[in-house]
Amino acid sequence: MLESNNTQAIERIVLDTNSLLSTGFVVQYAALNDLNTAKRLTQNFAHIEQLSIVQKNINQKPMYCLVSQVFQDKTAASQYLNRVEKNGFIVNTEQYVTVIWSK
Repeated sequence: MLESNNTQAIERIVLDTNSLLSTGFVVQYAALNDLNTAKRLTQNFAHIEQLSIVQKNINQKPMYCLVSQVFQDKTAASQYLNRVEKNGFIVNTEQYVTVIWSK
């Protein structure tokens, strides 16, 4: 279960992780229009060491995406995707607006 009652910790994660998401590539596992559903879905990724929920806007509406750690290039992200046992695709981090949650 996600700990959502510590707002200061979440804000600190947002500040720290935004700098990491400014450039590079991630594996996007899912995109959902409901944040609570995205939070619940993280439970299916317990074996993924680094996982984040990030927001992007599509047609001025928020989408909450589950993504991997940031990689410097598409090749590294693709190699990672081949090792994990989850479906996903490679995405440039520039489209994400903010980090909601990260582990």
